[in-house]
Amino acid sequence: MEQAGFQLWHSVRVIQVHILGMYIPSFFTGHLIAMFGKYRMMLSGVLVNLIAASCLLLDVSSFWGYFSCLTMIGVGWNWGYVSASSLLTDATDAYTDASKAKAKGFNDFCVQLLSAIGTMGTGVAVASLGWASLIAINAALLAVQLLIVIILPPCEKRLLQARNLPA
Repeated sequence: MEQAGFQLWHSVRVIQVHILGMYIPSFFTGHLIAMFGKYRMMLSGVLVNLIAASCLLLDVSSFWGYFSCLTMIGVGWNWGYVSASSLLTDATDAYTDASKAKAKGFNDFCVQLLSAIGTMGTGVAVASLGWASLIAINAALLAVQLLIVIILPPCEKRLLQARNLPA
C-alpha cells in the first residue's frame, strides 16, 4: 500500500480488519456449515476470495477498496479453512486415535508450510512483478481451488458408492 501512496496507519488498519475477517466469523461459520454444508461453504469461501481479489485489481487507489476487499478475503479464508477442517474431521472419524493425530498433524504441517511459502512468495512477487501480477497469480490459484471444490463432491460420492458406503 505504501507504493500506492498510503501511510503506514492505512496499512495497519487494513491488516487489522483482514485478520479480524479471518477469525471473527469463526463464531458463526459452524452454524453456516450446518445450514449449507461443508462443500457449499468451501465454495462460498473460494468465490468470496476470488471476487475480492479481482476487485483489488479494479481500484488500488482507494483505502476503502483495500479495506473492504482484504476484509472479505479474510472472511473467505475463514469459510474455506473451517469447512475444510470439518471435512478432515469427518474423513478421519474411522481412524484410530494415533492415525487421527498423524493425519491432522500432517494437515497442520502442510497448512503452515504453504502459509510460510505464500508469505515469502508474496513479498518476492510484489517486489519483482508488482501488485497486479500478485493478484493475477492469486486469482489463478483461487480458480484452481474453485475447480477442486466443484469436482471433489461428485468424486467423493462416486467413491463412496463404489465402496457401498452411505454418501
